[in-house]
Amino acid sequence: MELNGFEGKFFDQILKAELCVPVHATLEYEDETFEIILVPELTEEGEFTLKYYNAPAYDPEPQCNESGIGTKTWSIDSAFGLHPTLVRAWLNNFPVTVQMHPSPLPFKPGQPPKLGAMVRYAEGRNRGALSLDRNQVTVQGSPLKKVEFCIVEFPEFMSPSRRRDSVAGIGTPEREVLQSIASRLEDNATINIKPSAHHIVLDSGNGWKIRLTRDEKPTRGLIGHTGLIERSEGGEYGTDELGDLLNGLKYFFAFVAGAYCHPTVVIGYDSQNRPVWGQIGRFAAARHRLPNWFNNGSVRMGHALEELFPSFWNRWIDHKDAMVAVIECYVHSNAMRKAGVPNDAVAKSYAGLEILASLTLKKTIDGSTSKEIHQVLCKQQIPHFLLTQDKTPTMARLSKDLGESEMRGAHLLGGVRNYVAHPLDRDLPAEVKEKYLKYLDADPVNYPYLHDLSQFYLEYALLNFFGYETSGSYRQLLETMQQV
Repeated sequence: MELNGFEGKFFDQILKAELCVPVHATLEYEDETFEIILVPELTEEGEFTLKYYNAPAYDPEPQCNESGIGTKTWSIDSAFGLHPTLVRAWLNNFPVTVQMHPSPLPFKPGQPPKLGAMVRYAEGRNRGALSLDRNQVTVQGSPLKKVEFCIVEFPEFMSPSRRRDSVAGIGTPEREVLQSIASRLEDNATINIKPSAHHIVLDSGNGWKIRLTRDEKPTRGLIGHTGLIERSEGGEYGTDELGDLLNGLKYFFAFVAGAYCHPTVVIGYDSQNRPVWGQIGRFAAARHRLPNWFNNGSVRMGHALEELFPSFWNRWIDHKDAMVAVIECYVHSNAMRKAGVPNDAVAKSYAGLEILASLTLKKTIDGSTSKEIHQVLCKQQIPHFLLTQDKTPTMARLSKDLGESEMRGAHLLGGVRNYVAHPLDRDLPAEVKEKYLKYLDADPVNYPYLHDLSQFYLEYALLNFFGYETSGSYRQLLETMQQV
C-alpha cells in the first residue's frame, strides 16, 4: 500500500521499522521469552498488524512416571506448533511486550521502542499475529507540545479568506522589491508568492486549537488533510488528554463526512520537537459517500466548520455518551444503506432521531409514537415535516397508501421503523403487515427515499441542537432534485 510522506514518518521515526520487512524480535509474556521473526504489515482492509513467525516450539517440563522415568507430554495443538503460553495470551486478551532488533545502520542510530502489544491470534507452525496495545507506541514518556495527524477522504472545503490573509502582509513596497529582483533573473527563473493551502482552525473554546490543512498531493488517489493539535496557550499535555480530544474529533469528523474519518497516523512531539509518541489507525477510506448537510453539490466553505466546532464541543462535554450514540446511528445508518440494507438503515436513523429528541426535550421519549419527534422538528422549523405532492411526491403517496392521514414525515418514518422492527400484524396470527408489504416492500425505491428523509431530519436537528444557524439553507432531498 502506498503511503504519503507523513504516514511514512510514523514508521521511520516512531516504529522504526519498515513495512513487509522481517526483523528479529523478542516477545515477553508471563516471565517467558520468545525469539521470533516479526513482519509489520497493512492488511487488505487497511489495518496495521505484526505477523510473527518462527516462535519457539513448546518444550514441556518432563514428568516422572511411576518408574521414576521422566517423560514429556504434548497436546495435539502444541505438537502442531501452537504454544500454550501464546494461546493463553490470545484467548485471555493479555498484553505482551515486544522488542524489535533490526540490523543497525551507522548513520541511523536509535533502538526501536519497546512495544506494548496484544496477541490477535496464534496458529499452527509457530506463527500468528500481534496488534499494538491501544494502537499506540511510546518512544519516550515526555509531555506533548504538539501533535500532527493525517486523515484521508475528509470532504474538500474552501477557505479563501484564510488564503488571502496568508499573503496580506505583502504590500506594495515588498511587491516592488520582488519585481525588481525578478527582473534581474535569467534562464526563465521566477519568484512566486504562493498563498497557503486551504485550511481551517477549529477552536474548542476550552483550550484546544486544531488546524486542518489540505495536502497538495492526493494520498492513494484520495484527498488528504494534515492536522495540527496544540494548546491555545501553547502549553504541554498528556496522552490521556489527547485521547479525549481525538475521540471527540472522531465524531465531529464523522458527522461532517457522514462516515468515519479515522486518522491513519498520529505523531506527538515534545517541547524539543522530537517525535516521542504515536498512534496508528485505519488506512482504508470510505469512497463514494452519501450527500449530507456539508458534503453535497454546493460549495463547501471551511468557515462553516470553524463556526460549528465550538458549539459541537460544548455539547460534547455535557452529553458525550448520548452524542456518541446519535452520531453512531447516523454513520452506521449510511453504511447500512451503502451495504444494500436500506430498510434497516431507516430503522437505525430513526433510532438516532429518538435519542436526539430525548436530548432536546430532556426526557426519554417513546419513539414508536413519533409524536415527540414531530414536535421537535416543528419547533426547530425544519422543512419537509409536512409531506406534499409537489415537493415530496413519493413520500406523500406512500403516506396516503399506508394510512398516515396527517402526511407528516416523522409519523411516516415512525410507522416504517415499527414495521421494520416488528413486521408481524398483532391482529393476525403470524402474518406480515399486509399494507406495508404491498405498498412499501413492493417497490425497492421507497426505502432509499425514506432513509434520505430520516437522515435529513437527523442532520438538521443535530445542527439545531448544537446551536448552529443554517440561515435557511438546506441540502436537496433525494427525491426532489431541486433546491428546498
